[in-house]
Amino acid sequence: MEEKIALYFGGGARAVWVFNPKKRTAAVYTSPSDVRVFGEQDVLEGGEVLPGFRLELAKLFAVGKK
Repeated sequence: MEEKIALYFGGGARAVWVFNPKKRTAAVYTSPSDVRVFGEQDVLEGGEVLPGFRLELAKLFAVGKK
C-alpha cells in the first residue's frame, strides 16, 4: 500500500484516502509520510483539496452492515 500511495503523490495527488472497512477506519495521507487515522465516529472533511466535502464515516461503514 505504501508503494501505491507514493505513486499517487508522485503523480501529483494532494491527498490520498485509504479506507479499511474491517477496522472501520480511514487513513488520510497529506504526503507519503504524513498520515492521520480517523475512526468510525469521525467526520472526514475535504479541506483545501475538496472544500465543503464532509463524510460521516459511521454512515459509510453502516452501508451493508447487518
